[in-house]
Amino acid sequence: MIALVRSVDRYRELLGEVVREGDVVVELGCHRGAATRRILRRRPARVVAVDYGEEAREAMTRLEREHRELTFVPGDAREYETLERVLELLDEPSCDVLAVDLGGGMFPDTAFKVYYVWSVTLRPRDAVLRNAGLCEFLLRAELRERVELEGDDRGYLGELSPPGIPGRIKRRFEEFRRWRE
Repeated sequence: MIALVRSVDRYRELLGEVVREGDVVVELGCHRGAATRRILRRRPARVVAVDYGEEAREAMTRLEREHRELTFVPGDAREYETLERVLELLDEPSCDVLAVDLGGGMFPDTAFKVYYVWSVTLRPRDAVLRNAGLCEFLLRAELRERVELEGDDRGYLGELSPPGIPGRIKRRFEEFRRWRE
């Protein structure tokens, strides 16, 4: 399942609903940890949370001391090195839930590309994204061609890429680097 929401409250609520006991959750854009806390309170799950902000670093370091099932990775989800660090922390190169909240409303293209790169690598069962721009796009778009998808209803775009980290993924991260210059 891939869920797209606009509001931060719905994002947090939905994460509390989809995470199951024993899940591995990768959370991109954990900020100060409000969604992380909700996950850790509701279900015993392993959470790997990623953010590059200084406020996030302070808040998540404190939260990490309180919850042994939480690992905070200070880093930018747009950097290949961050993905590599997260992969090193996981027992398998996969997760059950991928949560993406990169600014809420701005930069829908960046939010989608980050989701795509991480989801095609980690192959989550469920994905929850928060981005107002993507929501608006979806509301305004009209599918003009019937599209049939094979396979199950998982939280990644499996039709578009083989499992694992495709060679072209590293080039996608280079695109992010150019955008920030």
